[in-house]
Amino acid sequence: MIMEKKKWSLQRILIGSFLVIIIGIVSTFILLLHHDYQFLYQEKGRQLTNAFNRHVHAEIENLLMEPLLINHFFRSRLQEDALFLQDDLSEIEALQKRIFQEYVHQIPQVSVLSYGDEQGRYAGLRRNQDGTQNVMLKDRRTEDALIIFSGEEITSPPALILEDYDLHQRPFYQPLIQNPVPSWSSLYVNQDERMEVTVTHMLPLFDKNAQFSGVSAVDVSLFGLQELLQKDELLRSGEGVIYIVDDKWNLVAHSGEEPWIHVQDETGELTIEKASTLPHPLINHSSQYILQQDVPLGEPLAIPHPDMPYYAIYSPLTIEDLPHWQVVVALPEESLMGAVRERQHYTIMIILVLVIVLTVLGIWFLQKIIAPIYQTSKAAKEIAAGHWNVDLPVTDSMIAETHQLVTSFQQMTVSLQSSFEKLENSKQKYQDLFNNKSEELKRAMSELIDREKLASLGGLVAGVSHEINTPLGTSISSVSYISHQTEKVFRQLEDNSLTEEGLYGYFHDLQESLKLLENNLERSAHLVNSFKEIAVNQNIESPQSFQLKTVINNVILSLKHEYKHQQHQFQVDCPENLWIHSYPGVYSQILTNLVMNSIIHGLSDQHRGLITIKAAMKHGTLQIVYGDNGSGLTEEVKKNIFEPFFTTKRGKGSSGLGMSIVHNLVTQKLKGSIRCSGQVNQGVLFHIEAPIQYK
Repeated sequence: MIMEKKKWSLQRILIGSFLVIIIGIVSTFILLLHHDYQFLYQEKGRQLTNAFNRHVHAEIENLLMEPLLINHFFRSRLQEDALFLQDDLSEIEALQKRIFQEYVHQIPQVSVLSYGDEQGRYAGLRRNQDGTQNVMLKDRRTEDALIIFSGEEITSPPALILEDYDLHQRPFYQPLIQNPVPSWSSLYVNQDERMEVTVTHMLPLFDKNAQFSGVSAVDVSLFGLQELLQKDELLRSGEGVIYIVDDKWNLVAHSGEEPWIHVQDETGELTIEKASTLPHPLINHSSQYILQQDVPLGEPLAIPHPDMPYYAIYSPLTIEDLPHWQVVVALPEESLMGAVRERQHYTIMIILVLVIVLTVLGIWFLQKIIAPIYQTSKAAKEIAAGHWNVDLPVTDSMIAETHQLVTSFQQMTVSLQSSFEKLENSKQKYQDLFNNKSEELKRAMSELIDREKLASLGGLVAGVSHEINTPLGTSISSVSYISHQTEKVFRQLEDNSLTEEGLYGYFHDLQESLKLLENNLERSAHLVNSFKEIAVNQNIESPQSFQLKTVINNVILSLKHEYKHQQHQFQVDCPENLWIHSYPGVYSQILTNLVMNSIIHGLSDQHRGLITIKAAMKHGTLQIVYGDNGSGLTEEVKKNIFEPFFTTKRGKGSSGLGMSIVHNLVTQKLKGSIRCSGQVNQGVLFHIEAPIQYK
């Protein structure tokens, strides 16, 4: 059965299509906005990160180069004037003050300008956060103790006195003892009352014999470096971060607020956080990502993050004389894109409002188009149902085609109503004629079916005559033989010529003949009972319980005369205990017609054919599969096999009603179904299913 496809109304199709187009346009626009945003994020992220990185590098390098140049100037004056060869350091103090007044006051990152030598002497000038300065001195005037004075003169009161201060062990001096070359110290804590963390640029001093004699040094405050990193506008407006690490990824400075340097107050011991352990989300995540992914130097890279994707760039300071530090810049998406996302959201909201307004207007306009068509369709359905008096409302549609459709339909309705009134008047006349012809056709069909049954009964009678003839003939021969032998023995008995051996021979022959007679009479009785059962079953109209396999065997036996000149074989697969409650005569007639169809059509050209009959119960339904290995069926035969009067051997004694009767018996009498399958030269199969009661 072909399932009817689901029909959609014009209203659903038009409005649905309209909405799909609107949604498609809006979705495409949103996807384009998203794609454009991603493109801008990638391009702008790379460009801004690269530019910002160059800017940060310039700032940091400038911040470190200024103290470096001051130190070079300071050392050159010490070397040229040989100030470090004098008995005390008063001239060096004066030089430090002049340099502070002329240069250092404009360089806030410089915290200390100092000098130390191999004699253990030390002279330094320290700047405080309030702009004041402290003289730090260790020479013969301080009796070799380091005194930090509270003012710019040694006449100021001492702020701190260190008796055991060993200059040669300090981080800004000790590295140059073994390797007297310009260099930068590692981070360390100043041994004074402020205990600030600093990094120092160191230059060696040499005497006239080119022997190392001392160090000129400039301290750069890390807090000044942090202030430089924190002052950038881009970082203050977002969550970006700049941080500097050494070659071991220890933090030197960063633009965040988290502390990264810890100093023990009592011992002055310094602990520096690694970038990967600092509780700052971007510093922690970016440092781990760079170390794990082996990120190339100087290449902006988009780094995924579950909370805030960002761009990062990792590169060293480019000037050779500066510390071997790496600078990392990490800028989140929000910092890079600014208000682009917010403007896109605003644009999308405006477009959605416009789309909603246009959608409402579009649906209203479509309804104006659809309404007349819907009313016309509804009226057509009423007419199809036989309601001719349909009043289609007159609508003045703005669309010419719709108006023409409604007007033409109204005219068609009037014409149809007039035509059907005429047809109704002649309906009874044609109905009477049809009834008369139908009765004639039914009578003719009934007569043909009765003839087919009589033909089947004639075949049955012929089968009875043929099958019973053989055992009855054998029985008559046995009786004649017994009679002859009896007369022979009787004469010998009268003549007294009967011997004991002759008498025993007579009884032996009599016993054999009687046994042959009994067997043939029993066979005749069995045949008569089988034929009688088939004949009786065909006349029984009420259902009864019977054994299906017995019916099948009886049919095969009754038709044996039809294939007496061939050696056709039957294979029956039916349970012995399959008892059903149905019409045995119907099944006999169905099987008889199927076997005769095989003998006459399928196996007519074969001497040794095979007919199979399989029967079984499944879920309350009797399933019979009948088949033969004959010539098979063409597509045309399969299509028309159950049609009345259809035969491939018309004019050769075939009426074409056999398979039609089978179809009617299965579908009408048994309330079941039958179908056939097969190909040319591949035999045929008939599948019969019938609801049944069984025991």
